[in-house]
Amino acid sequence: MTLDTLLIPTDGSDPAENAARRGFDLASSLDANVHVLSVADSSVATGAGYSGDSPSIRNRLRERAEVRAASLRDDAIERGLDATAAVRDGIPADEIVDYADERTIDAIVVGTSGRGGVARAIVGSVADKVVRTASVPVVTITSSAADRAERATGIDSILLPTDGSEAATEALERGRSLAAQLEATVHLLSVVDDDLANALGDASGDDVGSETDRRASAQSHLEGIAADVRSRGLEAVTATTKGRPSEEIVEYADENGVDVIAMGTHGRGGFERLLVGSVTDRVIRTASVPVFTVRPNAANAEDSGTRAETEPTQLAFVCVQNAGRSQMAYAFARRELEARNLADDVDLVTGGTDPADRIHPVVVESMRAVGIDVSDRSPREVTVDERRRSDYVVTMGCSDADACPAGWPGESRDWEIADPDGRSPEEVAEIRDEIERRVNDLLDELSRDA
Repeated sequence: MTLDTLLIPTDGSDPAENAARRGFDLASSLDANVHVLSVADSSVATGAGYSGDSPSIRNRLRERAEVRAASLRDDAIERGLDATAAVRDGIPADEIVDYADERTIDAIVVGTSGRGGVARAIVGSVADKVVRTASVPVVTITSSAADRAERATGIDSILLPTDGSEAATEALERGRSLAAQLEATVHLLSVVDDDLANALGDASGDDVGSETDRRASAQSHLEGIAADVRSRGLEAVTATTKGRPSEEIVEYADENGVDVIAMGTHGRGGFERLLVGSVTDRVIRTASVPVFTVRPNAANAEDSGTRAETEPTQLAFVCVQNAGRSQMAYAFARRELEARNLADDVDLVTGGTDPADRIHPVVVESMRAVGIDVSDRSPREVTVDERRRSDYVVTMGCSDADACPAGWPGESRDWEIADPDGRSPEEVAEIRDEIERRVNDLLDELSRDA
């Protein structure tokens, strides 16, 4: 599969615009057409502070979106690209994914950080949702990746990390196709994570072998892939390292001057998860080069987790004090699961790494304003056992490294949301609404994956 048409969304923020220009670099290298999309975010016109829908606000949002899309399209045309501008009304992530499907787009290019609160459009949580729901590959670009002016604009090398899982295998195939289209050198990397391997062995009772055996097996696997890459007329380099996969992948890319990292977004479930999933999340957030992510075909994906079919999914919301953000997320998730008749399918947990004495009063009042009473709840410490049993851990204000036990096979999400403590009621309302949106998006995703 070749990439002949790229979709580049923008909300007009500097991170989105800078990411778009790196997208133009990719389009130039691929000789691809570009669709520039700007979404007039309907949630702004109906959000906090407004009494119902506001046509005048919708009109202003659309006018601004039209200006943004036209301006960026003109930039692309000046660079010699065949570019089209488009504007949609609605929820940004949904409109981006739908547009890609409707127009047979080959890949989407998005920035990974930008505006917060109700003004968020393309970057941040929207980019996260696009990565997890798009049916085509997504290229994510951090601010550091967009700002690296010293790096050449061409793409001469691609890093393909692999653990042998289905998602990694599909990413390998897409990555090899991309390398062939760009005539780029392929770097194949396998990371031996001893802590995880030992934890999996303890949990399953299987003999995971020595570190030497694991490294030899990983290198043998890489050499087989390299032979296939070389048979296609491409250069291939193999490497096996030891450590935390996400850190090793980013470090290898920096040290070896890699131009793009290609990874799968979901791997095997249960105790078989090794490289993909939450590792990809961390790479997307920290890489100083674009990350090309591939989501496996849901029709072909296998659920190889060890849980029984009737056992519910466990979802944990964790922050430092468990007095604000995680309590709000827990309350919204509980209400939404009941509304969807899914309360028996998902077990919810909330707690903190250093719990406070009580929930922040401003949070209690803010939640009461949307019909939820949390006054009877108290902050608590989330136990290691609770985190280890969880399929998903969402952290807010504390790192996933602190919240997730070593060797834990689940998936972590790090929500960058401001602490409501000490903020005005209006600011807390904005934080509350952002959390509610993220909770609903997460439950939508889990429902689709199920």
